[in-house]
Amino acid sequence: MKKLLNNIFLLFVFFCLNGKSFSQQKISLSVEEAIQNGLKNSKSLHSSQMKVEFASSKANETNASRLPSVKFTGAYTRLSEVPSASFPNPFATLNPLLPKEFTISPSVFDNYLTKLSVTQPLFLGNKISSATEIAEYSSQATQEDFNKDKNELVFNIKNAYWSLYKAMQFQKLLDENVQQVQAHLTDVQNFLKQGMATTNDVLKVQVQLSNVQLAQLDIKNNVQLAMLALNNLMGIALDTELELTSNIKHEPKTFSDVNSLVQKSFTNRSEIRAMDLRVKASASAITLAKSNWYPQVFLSGNYNYARPNP
Repeated sequence: MKKLLNNIFLLFVFFCLNGKSFSQQKISLSVEEAIQNGLKNSKSLHSSQMKVEFASSKANETNASRLPSVKFTGAYTRLSEVPSASFPNPFATLNPLLPKEFTISPSVFDNYLTKLSVTQPLFLGNKISSATEIAEYSSQATQEDFNKDKNELVFNIKNAYWSLYKAMQFQKLLDENVQQVQAHLTDVQNFLKQGMATTNDVLKVQVQLSNVQLAQLDIKNNVQLAMLALNNLMGIALDTELELTSNIKHEPKTFSDVNSLVQKSFTNRSEIRAMDLRVKASASAITLAKSNWYPQVFLSGNYNYARPNP
């Protein structure tokens, strides 16, 4: 029994010490795959997409105000079965064709009322057109905001990917430096044993090795931080270990003069286009406010059906 408990305890300690290695996942990742993961898992980008759909639905709702509105109402009342008020006909004895009694107010036990109304706006002083323009401009501006958020996310993922790549390359370089300094220290220690070096020479190399090992520890922490940042942008588990498969390609590019680049940025930047659309929406809002100065003309029609019919 004691041996069984000891085995269970050893298994427990083993799983506790190695739980991190079991839970940690390692994946190979290219920069294109990193961008795809980020676009698919980004909560902020999904929120921006929902804003686009809301603005588009709002524009459709505003545009629908041009159409006629139809309303239908109905009511039903059940009255108590009270006999109708009546009085005898004194002339019934003179002529058998006459009714024997007259009913003053006939009882109608099932009462209902229905009403169908149709209203078509004819002239509202450009109110509908201005409101539609505001909604459409706002919808387009929200789409440009989504494009901006998407471009920023792609840029941040690429920046984080290549920052991790650079940190890993520095780590490889420092690992090689540590190995070289360790080999050099071994040589100097052998020289010391042969009387070909002094203790001061050994201490210098040991200090150099300590400095390189400290830099190695710093770059290792930088690699972990860069990997956490990239995992966070991609929306995957933060403890996922990444193996980068993309390499840097040196492709020289030529650019035109600075004025054409500035003009190109004015044309292509999503946030500038969004601001321009919001300026147009503000101009339409002024027209909408002025529409209250004009009369409003509607074409209306009602159809009523009731029992009893008053």
